[in-house]
Amino acid sequence: MPKEPQRKPIPRKHNLFLNNGIQRAHERLKEILLDPEQREILKSRISHFRKVDRRETGYPQWRGAGEGKRYGHRPIEDYYAFYYRRRGETRSLTFLDIVGSEIGKKGRVRVLDVGAGYGQALAELKREFGDKVETHALVLSTTHALKQAHQEGRVDKIYQAEISTFLPKQEYDVIVSFFGGTRYTTQRETALKKILHSLSVDGVAYIQFDLHDEDIELIPILKNFAKENPNFSIDQNTFYEAARIRRLR
Repeated sequence: MPKEPQRKPIPRKHNLFLNNGIQRAHERLKEILLDPEQREILKSRISHFRKVDRRETGYPQWRGAGEGKRYGHRPIEDYYAFYYRRRGETRSLTFLDIVGSEIGKKGRVRVLDVGAGYGQALAELKREFGDKVETHALVLSTTHALKQAHQEGRVDKIYQAEISTFLPKQEYDVIVSFFGGTRYTTQRETALKKILHSLSVDGVAYIQFDLHDEDIELIPILKNFAKENPNFSIDQNTFYEAARIRRLR
């Protein structure tokens, strides 16, 4: 497969695209959606998940429990975590760990949660790190809880869009998808390319997937992306059902 040309910034004054990597991904999506069947499949998928969101109460499923928050029956720090093995032990890397590490290197970071749900994970980041983190949520529909978090300054920006059609307005130091938008779209390759081309230099993305369902197709997409884009380092062997991607330059 031929190597993609190097990503270049695009002047923003009269252009929708952050760089030519995102522009190429978006143009490929438009080609795919010229097929009426593919267009209807994507529309149906979006409609389905928006209806699912609207059936919810709109209030967070997490609650205070002693010193920590919980999501359903699990501590929130466990739900928003990536797992790996080291020296025979299973360990976790939480959302707070990831962002805290990047803040340690950069001082202040911009974070995008793809499929942010109620915004509870981003709110936890803001509570922990304050002005050192800028929190952005990408969602199919906005719940009452997410809107409230935005009004209270715990989520800085909300984008309502399907990930494959999303046009980012700035680069991100950290992007995460915990079984989020990359799982629900029918256009996984376009979605992943938009996420990865939205990373800043030395930015990192963590993408969760499920080896027991159709998400397994993300692995060959990521491997092809790594071959085509030497400016990105992709590790999908360290973590269970997740990949870590860093933009090197």
